[in-house]
Formats: sequence, structure tokens, C-alpha cells
Amino acid sequence: IKDSEEDYHINLFWYTKVHNANVNVATNDGNFYLDYDFGLFYNLVGISKRTKLITGNLYKPTDPKVSTKPELKKKREFNRENSDEFTGYQLLFGIFSYEKADTKKHIRLLPFAWFTWDEASEDKVVLLPPFFPIWLSYVSDDLEYKIIFPLYGKQKDQTSEIQSYLINGYIKEEYKENNRMERSYLWPIVNVYQSDINSGHRVLPFYIYNQTINDKNSKQNTYTLVSSYTEISNQNFNRKDFLLWPLWISYDSYQNKNQGSVTTFWFTPFLYRKVSDSHVKTNILWFIDWGFDSYKPIATQSPTVSSPETKKESLSHLLIFPIYYTNSSFSIIPLSFNFWSEAEFTTFTLFNYYNSKKEGHYYNFLYLLESENSATTYELRGFRDYFFSFKKQPNQINRMTLLWLGYDNTSSKKTINFFPIVRTTEEDEETSKLFGPFLYYISKSQEEVTELALAGVGYYHNETKSDNQHSTYVLLGSLYQEKTELERGFIKRGSLWGWLWEYQTEDNGYKKFSILKLFSYAQETDGTRKILGISI
Repeated sequence: IKDSEEDYHINLFWYTKVHNANVNVATNDGNFYLDYDFGLFYNLVGISKRTKLITGNLYKPTDPKVSTKPELKKKREFNRENSDEFTGYQLLFGIFSYEKADTKKHIRLLPFAWFTWDEASEDKVVLLPPFFPIWLSYVSDDLEYKIIFPLYGKQKDQTSEIQSYLINGYIKEEYKENNRMERSYLWPIVNVYQSDINSGHRVLPFYIYNQTINDKNSKQNTYTLVSSYTEISNQNFNRKDFLLWPLWISYDSYQNKNQGSVTTFWFTPFLYRKVSDSHVKTNILWFIDWGFDSYKPIATQSPTVSSPETKKESLSHLLIFPIYYTNSSFSIIPLSFNFWSEAEFTTFTLFNYYNSKKEGHYYNFLYLLESENSATTYELRGFRDYFFSFKKQPNQINRMTLLWLGYDNTSSKKTINFFPIVRTTEEDEETSKLFGPFLYYISKSQEEVTELALAGVGYYHNETKSDNQHSTYVLLGSLYQEKTELERGFIKRGSLWGWLWEYQTEDNGYKKFSILKLFSYAQETDGTRKILGISI
């Protein structure tokens, strides 16, 4: 048990263990002390002592703030570590304790009575016998303290009064704060309390009840070994929660003036019912579930016809696993799911998806087969156009393909593909044609023309308009080649890449002809002719 000052250990089963005696030598401010501790049966009886052996520092300052007047204090302000001489006794696992440190003394009967005083005080405390007190008495204008251990105990100050009989046999407590009154019998087993802000009672471990009241709301809690109950209420709402275990029977009721009411009931985890102003739901064994929506009919505007005040109910859903039904859906879980409205129908059955609207439909089977129809387009395709594809618009067919074969006019270019027989493409600025398995290919654009025969091995021709050049190769240039740079009028022709014969000309008048690189004839820009490099 814990409060703001102390932790209390309550041994309900009287389980104990033996503690051995402990002797230590300690030092503090140059002084040497002999500390001795002895506990019997887990401090059923406990003794703690300190004796000064050697005095080191003769001067020990005193704290002027520490009062010597007898006071009610839960927590003592001295201990063995800050004392020169110390004697302490404990009985009944620390329930009763008496401690003396130098001139200060502290006695307590947990958790109800505690008292601290100083022998230097002018107010005398009666303590008999002084070695281990059984009778303690102190009376002043604002404090009264009496103990006849273990028969009677009383402590009274300006704010509270506590009386106990036979230690914890009967305890009476009164506090001026919130006018609190409390009674305990065999504390902490039986307890009753009441104040301006809360009240309650208990019989441990069987029953606990408490109630709290403030300006906003009131709250009640009731606990037993097999149940719990909570109620919270104010001017606008009321909520009740009840739980019975281990059967798991629960009841939850919520009522709000502005939001209506909701009631939930569980009878074991296999029966559930929820009721609100607009809906009722029931579940049995998790696999059977149904609900009703309730509503009031719309009021009529006719002064002669009165509108009915009673609510009408309609089935909102029904589940008898695997069948699920609502007023806009029907499913057989997990095989078929169907949804409909006035303008649309959707189903997902055995991996087939189908959606139908006034504007058209859409069908999909695992993307292996898709069909879509709208006001302007119809499309049928397999595996995202890779297997086959067909697309049609009014008055024209945009696409018709099978694997890579077919006709496609859906993008910015028109393609006819029956490769390896023929393949043609047409765009705004470029066209291309391919015949046979790379027998002949031609591509034309605004900037370039390319022709290939036998994949470019038999014939190759390329012409670019940007730099005014063209090149031609027959049998990769072995039979014939021609290469130009028309910007400077350069033309070169030959066979066997110029080794058999070669002829080149330029616009500046230069000409050259050679055979087997052995015989050559050239004409320079000034008109000079040369054979084998010799002017003639």
C-alpha cells in the first residue's frame, strides 16, 4: 500500500524468513560508530542501534530551523546515519516502531498514528516504560496524542482526529477538509468513508464501492471478485458499464440528450447486440449477424392527413456465413461480391470483375481479358495489349493486334505490323517500311533518308540534309562505295574500299583516279596533271 509519504508492506499470509545479525563500523564527520542490526522472522521483531566509538569532530552544528516542539509527522526527519546515538525497535513487521536519535524521538503505529518530539522541548511527553514504551501521552492546546499499546491509540490536531482500538481492530477518522468521516474494521479489510466530494465502502477482497462528485459530473464504481460496474452522469448524459467475468457478460449504456442513446450487450464473446435510436445490430457466434435501421416517415404537408409518429424498420444487413446481404449488395464470401444502385451494378465473382453503368461497362478477368465500352469507344484486350487488342471508335477501327501482329492507329503514329513479312509506320514527320526478314528497309524524315537491303550488308544508303552529305555501300563497300561531303563538293567513289579502284573530285577542280593503289592520275587545282606523281 502506498501514499504520498510512505510505502506499507502488509504480510497477509504470514510468510517470514530469518535475518541474520549485521554489525558494521561507520564514519561521519570524523567520528567512528558501531552500527548493529538484528531482525527476527523478516522483522517480526527488529532492533537497530548505533554507538559512538571515537569522537573526531567535537563541534556538531545544529539546524536552527528544526523545531523541538512535538509534532505529528508521517516521515521522521532524522535517521541513524545523521545521529551520534541511535536506538530503534520494531514489532509486527514495522507496524509499531519506536526510534530515538540523540535527543529526538519518533513513535508510529502504521498507518494511523505517528509522533515526533525532542527531549529538549519544554512540552513534556509521558512515555512509559522509557526503554520500550507501551503508554505514550501528550496534550497541548492544538495537539493531543495518546497510545496504550496495543489497546488504544489517539491523535488529534486542528484539522483531524484519529482513534484506533486493538491496533487495526477498529479505527475512527474525522477530517475537517471536505468534512470527511471514515470507519475501518480490521483495517484494511472493512472500510466506510464519506465526505462532501466522495464516499465509499469496501470489504476486501470481495467488494469495493466508491463515488465521486464534482461540479461537472458524478462517478460511481463497484468492484467484486467477478464483476465491475461504473456509472458516470451529469445533466446532459448518463453512461453505465457492467462486466461479469470470466464468462464475459457485459452491458454498456450511453444516453445523451443531444446525441441519442446507445446500448451494447455481450453475453459471452459469442452473442452481441447493439441498440441505438437509428440502428439495431445482433451477432451470434461471429458468423451470424443482422441489423435493422429505424426511421420516421417524412411528415406530409397536407393539413388533412396526419403523419404517423411510429418508427419504421428496414433490414440493413444479414450475414449467415458465407452469405452476406444488404439492400444494395449480395455476397458469397469469398467467391462472389455484388453491389448495385439505381445507376450502377458491380460484381467480383470467381476473379471476374464487371461494372455496368448507363454510359457503358468494364470487364476484367485478372487482366488476362479486359473489355470496356463507353459512349465513344469500345476496347477489348488481353494481358494489357500484349496478347491481343481491339479498339474501335465510331466509323473507324483504331487498333486490331494479335501479339505483335496487326494494325494500330491509336497514338500519334499509324503502324501496320505483319513482321517478318511487312511492317510500316507513318508519323507526321517520318515514315518507315520493312519488307521480309530484313530484306529491304527504308526510313524517310524531313532531315534524313536511310535505305537498307539484306540488313545493310547487300546495300546501304544514308542521306542527311542538315550537313548535305550522303553515303552508299554495296556489299559493305566491297563492290561499290560512294561517300560525299557536298558542302565542299567532295565526292569519293570506288571498289574494295578504294584498293581496286578509286575516283574522287572536288569543286575546286581537283581530281584523282587510282587503280590498285599502283597507278594514279591526278589533276591539281591549277590544271597541272600528274601520273604516278610526275607532272606531264
